[in-house]
Amino acid sequence: FAEPLDYKEPHSFFKLTSQVSPSTNLMASVEVDAYNGINRSVFGYDHTELNLNTTVSQESPEVVGNFTLTRIIGSKSFFDLKAAFFWGYYYLEPEMGRDVNARYMLDESKWYGNAYHFYQADRSRFQVNASYTHYVEDFITGDHDFKFGVEAERSFVRNRFGYTGTNHTYYVDYAQ
Repeated sequence: FAEPLDYKEPHSFFKLTSQVSPSTNLMASVEVDAYNGINRSVFGYDHTELNLNTTVSQESPEVVGNFTLTRIIGSKSFFDLKAAFFWGYYYLEPEMGRDVNARYMLDESKWYGNAYHFYQADRSRFQVNASYTHYVEDFITGDHDFKFGVEAERSFVRNRFGYTGTNHTYYVDYAQ
């Protein structure tokens, strides 16, 4: 059987909040964490169907940041500027490396030799929002909040999946 799962999950969070002036608030935060483990099951199988060295290692760090600036303009208006970002990746790498083939034994319903795949997912995102809000009384049969704004986002996503072994193939065997 495969060895037990073992995850390390370090986590840090930093936040700064300040009232820069009577009409201006500022907030910034950064979160840094990781989800790293060994002896993880391969896609589509549980731990009981795996043998020693047929698991994958997971490496998944990430960084998240946020920024907000709010400025009050008079008694009926305010301006908001917000920005956020994310960077991280999610990698599953075979315990025995990518050059060793995997073998699945049909009669035992078990994997041998190596994990049959690797997987890499890269992610990043940046977003900014700006808005101006104005409150108007007695306008067109009532009171109203008018909000004007813009939002922009830029993201990056890349996935890579592959089979292990020198020929990128896994084998299925049946012993009689």
